[in-house]
Amino acid sequence: APDGEGVIKLEAGEPVLTPGGSFGVVQAPDGHLQVKAVDEVGLENVIVHDPGADDPTRAFALSRITDSGVMRRSPIGIFRSVERPSFDDLARQQIATAEGGPADSRDDKQTQLQQLLAGDDPWTVS
Repeated sequence: APDGEGVIKLEAGEPVLTPGGSFGVVQAPDGHLQVKAVDEVGLENVIVHDPGADDPTRAFALSRITDSGVMRRSPIGIFRSVERPSFDDLARQQIATAEGGPADSRDDKQTQLQQLLAGDDPWTVS
């Protein structure tokens, strides 16, 4: 296969190049990623892969380099690797915040709510 085709191995901190290194991925003025000859654009213009970037835009764009239905160029590797709290942890944190904090203070809040609802002068409906 010609050097402009095949697997594009993604490695953190390395320029994104085809296997032979003759072609690299560059960002066009409109923001899209393109595969161009390194001799034409210069190695300094080839993007450097950063899977830890907070913004997922470039990782998604790299995944779209593969030609639709042809598979001439296929990036492989870790596209994105970021630390984020799990959904479960976030949900528990939201519930604790909504309930007023840790379990100990929730009991106090529950008692206060019951006292508020009962009031000082309850009504009797007959």
